[in-house]
Amino acid sequence: MPYIKITTSKTISKQNESTLTEKLGQIISIIPGKSERWLMLCYEDNMRMALGGDDFLGTAMVEVSAFGKSDREVYDRFTAALTEVLSETIDLAPERIYIKYQEHSIWGYSGINL
Repeated sequence: MPYIKITTSKTISKQNESTLTEKLGQIISIIPGKSERWLMLCYEDNMRMALGGDDFLGTAMVEVSAFGKSDREVYDRFTAALTEVLSETIDLAPERIYIKYQEHSIWGYSGINL
């Protein structure tokens, strides 16, 4: 049950949104036990954001939430893949992307907690 929220100052076209959805669905399996079937995505584009005092260059904050825990190496591989997807799809420089991970031991779904 992974959830990825991408907040960016860039515009995400419908075509790019479809591409992101497809590619994120593929790379989520890097995290053991995670699959596209349960992946929820949220896109917030055209946000007013600045990084390092510069609000003219595109930037993104990505939040990855998941039920359960994974190893550091898994997140290292996922960060590399996610950065590549964002860089290629919406033309963001890797150094303009922050990624935050949250692991949860309780996750509500369909009226119950897992």
